[in-house]
Amino acid sequence: SLNTGPQGHMQSEVWGLAAHPHLPICASVSDDKTLRVWDLSDNHCMLAVRKLNDSGRCCCFSSDGKALAVGLNDGSFLVVNANTLEDMLSFQHRREMITDIKFSPDPGKYLAVASHDGFVDVYRVLSSKRVGTCKGASGCVTHLDWDTKGKLIQVNTSAREQLFYEAPRGKRQNIHPHEAERLEFASWTCVLGPTCEGVWAAHSDGADVNAASLSRDRSILATADDFGFIKLFQYPVKGAYARCKQYVGHSGQVANVRWAYDDSLLLSVGGADTALVLWSHE
Repeated sequence: SLNTGPQGHMQSEVWGLAAHPHLPICASVSDDKTLRVWDLSDNHCMLAVRKLNDSGRCCCFSSDGKALAVGLNDGSFLVVNANTLEDMLSFQHRREMITDIKFSPDPGKYLAVASHDGFVDVYRVLSSKRVGTCKGASGCVTHLDWDTKGKLIQVNTSAREQLFYEAPRGKRQNIHPHEAERLEFASWTCVLGPTCEGVWAAHSDGADVNAASLSRDRSILATADDFGFIKLFQYPVKGAYARCKQYVGHSGQVANVRWAYDDSLLLSVGGADTALVLWSHE
């Protein structure tokens, strides 16, 4: 028998992380210009890998798990078959890094693509057309989420804004914080807003919480930060400096965090240490 050594991303940093919506599988994308798919069951093996045209910082599965979208640092993105990793479509309307990417909750109907230049482009996947653009952010877009109806996009920016846009056209919506608290989102990966204001530490510079992920049962918000901590908060996290449980498993900053499909595992990637860590949730 032949035993292979550790397999994985081998260069620079890993930021892109996505959990499959129905299976114990996750995907990661890295500065090493590869997309990798991992088995989260007891084997913990790499299931597939493919080369990319450029480095990538974000990825996501469609809600049915059939498609996988990847945002690249040259401003392009591609959608691949989640089983074969073969190309389905690709676009480039931006010249700066794609910072976040999310399918709408209705299986793969729309795809929201955020870029470092402050825009979010919305594409109709089946017709391969851009159908809207979200404008008006004061900084680069750092995180985005769709509401459960696929009609609204929530955006966080480097200027510490929480913005809302009608989908798919991208018209800006003014929503009061009390109304925003009542909205239901298909995912919650944003780090700004009244329901997660307590994740920021007293000594925070406003940019050191890199990622968040709300459990499927909507009870626990996990965060990843520049200080190497994975933190777990009871959701909603209202009020300043909320209590939390914190854990360390990476050698430095934690770049991203996601719950597995059934909340049994929390997944984290460590940026410069290029490690994918699985945390069991009991």
